[in-house]
Amino acid sequence: MESTGSYSESNDLTSKKRDFYFSIRENDAKLSLIERNSLSFLKEWTGCDGINVGSFGLLLNISSSDIDIGIGANPDDIERIRQSLEEKGCLFKAERVTRKIDQEGLCTSRFVYLFQIDGIDIDISVYLDTDLKILSQGLFKCRKEMSLEDRIEHVWQKNELKLSGNVSGYANYKIEPYEKFCKGFLWKPLEDKLQSSKEE
Repeated sequence: MESTGSYSESNDLTSKKRDFYFSIRENDAKLSLIERNSLSFLKEWTGCDGINVGSFGLLLNISSSDIDIGIGANPDDIERIRQSLEEKGCLFKAERVTRKIDQEGLCTSRFVYLFQIDGIDIDISVYLDTDLKILSQGLFKCRKEMSLEDRIEHVWQKNELKLSGNVSGYANYKIEPYEKFCKGFLWKPLEDKLQSSKEE
């Protein structure tokens, strides 16, 4: 039988986790404005409509999280979009493997760029339009099916790992919702994110 003290401590921790989660949500209006501005810029620069593909779009961000925007394009248009982003001063970060498309190991890839608005990093990933469509379906499933309690727990644990300096643990934990709801994609911790965490 659980002691009264243990029960009280458990309730206190649950309340602390909820309070922390909703303190993060207090920044939603500010981040939503930055997101809208970034989408407007990207539409002007590339002619493409972007979508949020990151933790903020799933309400799983912590205070240090960036905003991740995905742009979908047909293969013939990717180079034009990349050139437009570079002309606007966006920093090219990497080409990343996205999704395995056959048994021989052939994979698609995306091109990732960075710019900032009001000190917030905006990661732009240029996907094949078919990849972004599949990804958006998985993200919709995550938003629909992940409970508030699971969001609270995920954000709490992610922040604890960040504060502890457990770089690899943090990097692996933060992609777990993507692995669960966006199957078929090759999720793995990203080297630049690991390096960024080490430097903070």
